[in-house]
Amino acid sequence: MSDTTSKKKPTDRLTSVKTYIRNDDDSDEMSFMGSPPLLPSDDPAEYEKVRHAVSKTMPADFFGRFCAHMFTDALWEARRYQVVTTNTIEAELAHYPDIADPKARLAHVVTDRLDTLERLFRIREGREHRLDAVYRLAERHRSSLGNLLSPAKEQVEDAEFREVDDETADGHPLQPRHEDEP
Repeated sequence: MSDTTSKKKPTDRLTSVKTYIRNDDDSDEMSFMGSPPLLPSDDPAEYEKVRHAVSKTMPADFFGRFCAHMFTDALWEARRYQVVTTNTIEAELAHYPDIADPKARLAHVVTDRLDTLERLFRIREGREHRLDAVYRLAERHRSSLGNLLSPAKEQVEDAEFREVDDETADGHPLQPRHEDEP
């Protein structure tokens, strides 16, 4: 006879680690996607600037906001790996103080750290590929919206108009607005 209470799941040993800053009172409808991918060293205000700029370029419907959220996260992560690559090279340059020529020093760093730099490049390339995929998805959505709205635009353009009398119901003449005057 086996005791089922003594069996543990593999996930029971995992400890959750907070790697982002979350605003718990955020009532954003996109909160189901989780918190931004911010590390403690990241600036939440900078992330919000990027998010706001990206949101202005996407359609304002739910799917457009979804794409904006995904695009912002991918852009933020690609930027992070770019910074990590630059910081890695700068940190390694200090290990070669005896080489006076900056180009030669850089060549030594790249040669010695090629595996690390190549891994960082591949990770960044993956994030940039994700950026491109989300951008194409958002463009297809924008195009679909345009196709859906085109018949509605034609209905508005084909609407019937009727003449309005120059007098109000009580017999007084209408006062023209400035844009109506010749």
